[in-house]
Amino acid sequence: MKPFITLLCAAVCFSSISFAKSKKNTAGIWQSTSIRIDGNNDDWPLSYPWYSSQGALAYSVSNDDSSLYVTVKSGSWSQIRMLNAGFSLKIDTSGKRNPATAIHFPVTPKAQPDTVWRIVPPSEDQLVLREDVMLEGFKDCNGMTFIKEKNSCGIEIALGFDAYHELVWEARIPFSAFYKNHLAPADAGKKIMLCLELNSMKMALHPDGEIPPLPPGGGEMGEMPPGGGPDGGGGMGFPPPDMNLRAQFPIKIWQPITLAFKE
Repeated sequence: MKPFITLLCAAVCFSSISFAKSKKNTAGIWQSTSIRIDGNNDDWPLSYPWYSSQGALAYSVSNDDSSLYVTVKSGSWSQIRMLNAGFSLKIDTSGKRNPATAIHFPVTPKAQPDTVWRIVPPSEDQLVLREDVMLEGFKDCNGMTFIKEKNSCGIEIALGFDAYHELVWEARIPFSAFYKNHLAPADAGKKIMLCLELNSMKMALHPDGEIPPLPPGGGEMGEMPPGGGPDGGGGMGFPPPDMNLRAQFPIKIWQPITLAFKE
C-alpha cells in the first residue's frame, strides 16, 4: 500500500505543478526587423528570453503593429513528446487563463509507445509527416489545415531544426485573426496571456521495472540558462529521472506578456 500512496502523492504533485506553473508578467518585445517563418530561428535572438525547466521548452514572443510572433525550441525528449503527444499554443486577449483561441499541432498524434526511452528523436524527413494543424477560436479560419498550406487568416507556421538539433516551432499570427486589424497607441502595455501546452503521454518503465540512468553529465535535466543557444543547446536533451511519471500529465506553461507599440 505504501508504494501506491507514494505514487499517488507524486502524481497529485505533478498534476498541480503542471497547471500552476506561471511566469512573471513581461514587457512586450517590439519586432522591428523582419521575421521569416521558415523553421529556421537565425532571425530570432540567439538566446530565447524564457525557459520552462518543467517542459524543457525555450521560447520567445514579440509583436509589431499587425502580428504576434512566437517561437518555441525543444530538446530531444521534449520534442519527442511534442511530436508524438501534441502541442498547443493558446491565447487569451483578456489576460486571464481562459483562452478561446488556439493552434493545435499535430492534429492526430501518433500511437503512443510504451516509453519515451524507446523512441528515436525525429529527423528532418520525419517532420513532413507532422504538418497537420488545427486552428480554433479564430475569426475566419478555423478547422484543420497544414503547415505549408495558406489559410484565410494569414497565419504562418513552420518547423525545423537548429544547429544543436533542437526542434524549432515558429508562428506569425496576424492580430486581425483574433484581436483587431492593427494595434493602436492605446494597446501599448495591454496584457495578454499565452499558454504553451504539452499533451500527456502514456509512459511505462523499462522491462526490468526501472528507469534507465541518464547519459553522462545530464544532471536532473541538464537545465540550461534562460534562453538556450550554444550555451544551453545540449542541456535540453537529457530527460529527467522521473520522466515516465511526469509525462502522464499535461504541462501548461502560462506566460503573461504585454504588447509593445511604436509609432
